[in-house]
Amino acid sequence: MNARTQTISVSGQARCGTEKVVGALVTMLQPTDSSIVAYTTTDKQGFYTLKATTQLSEVLLSISGFNIKRKTTRIKAHSQTFDFYVEEENRILREVVVKSQKLWGNRDTLNYLVSAYTRGKDRSIGDVLQKLPGITIEDNGVIKYQGNPINHFYIENLDMLQGRYNLATQGIKAEDVATVQVLENHEHIRSRQDQTPSERAAINLKLKDKAKGIWSKSASLGAGHNLDETLWEAMLQTMYFGKGKQHMLRYGGDNLGRSLEVGTDHYGFSSEGNSRMVSLVEHSSPPIGNSLFGYRHSINLNNLAKLSDSTTINYNFNYSHNFTSGHSFSQTTYFLPICYSRSSSLGYIALSTVKNNSEWINRWKVFMPYANNIRIELYDDNLNAFVGQPNSVATETFLVVGADLTLDENSAQALVQYLKLVLPFYA
Repeated sequence: MNARTQTISVSGQARCGTEKVVGALVTMLQPTDSSIVAYTTTDKQGFYTLKATTQLSEVLLSISGFNIKRKTTRIKAHSQTFDFYVEEENRILREVVVKSQKLWGNRDTLNYLVSAYTRGKDRSIGDVLQKLPGITIEDNGVIKYQGNPINHFYIENLDMLQGRYNLATQGIKAEDVATVQVLENHEHIRSRQDQTPSERAAINLKLKDKAKGIWSKSASLGAGHNLDETLWEAMLQTMYFGKGKQHMLRYGGDNLGRSLEVGTDHYGFSSEGNSRMVSLVEHSSPPIGNSLFGYRHSINLNNLAKLSDSTTINYNFNYSHNFTSGHSFSQTTYFLPICYSRSSSLGYIALSTVKNNSEWINRWKVFMPYANNIRIELYDDNLNAFVGQPNSVATETFLVVGADLTLDENSAQALVQYLKLVLPFYA
């Protein structure tokens, strides 16, 4: 006897006392192993509808949900209306710990939780930026996202520094920043935002509440001694970030012979690097140490006032006084890799010491002893001939053969065999 396949529809309403049960899970199960045949949830009025194709004669109908007791009933496998009347059940939830995400996205904005990437030695926000996935900081200070330089650097969605973001990356404490936001495909000019999106991103710092609306101050001082000179460096900075106003005042100076203050580095005019408002002519730096001496003093004043959502007024003042002196010396010596001397020993000599026939150096050739014993009893010096590869020379204890014959390796080897076999025979 074969079972007949049929399509059934079961619908009804779920109620708990006089209340409608909303969002409860209603499932149709096989009686043998409780595997699911079909499932649905109750709507805002407590109604549900289940449709399934089965060969069973009976099925289990079950309902479960938050704060109600699970109820399961066996019914005939045919289309019908079945209403659930369930009882209320209070459940004690287990305690859970909610942790903040390290990284999350929202449309074109990527958010990094700064505290998740901060380590004990990190002081400035620039120390943390270098650790964020996708963000790099070049040696010249340029910040890149996915390999492309950023086009703007905001603090609380305001661009006070106008491209001089080194002041922020080195001056703002990591502990004062809650989130670093990457604004992908960022276009700051509103009239262009609906056109072709930019390929470059911007960075926005979201500060913690404790860092907003207060004047924060920081200082860094250092001193030392070098020979007969006392060395020093200093940095003093104060900042204010309010809802509609931002201010930053910074002084930096030293007598270490360093280059210009970071406040004169402007990023944004070029997509490849930084540009400076002023610069000094400098000689090359030595591999070790510092060949520059002098002093510098610089002051950076930055202010911004927000008048409306689309209007801001900001001005920046930068002063730098730099005096630098130095000296450098460079010497380069080129060495040949091979020099043959008495008894075919190897050595190395300076190129400048080769006075004669220097054009033979990079050719294939054959070397043989200068003092040859042909026609006497000891006639085997020709047996000591050998190939001279390009970039090789020999002292005057050897004769050079075939340097003008445009030899290659094979013909040079053949010439050696000729000298070893033929000349001794005729001697």
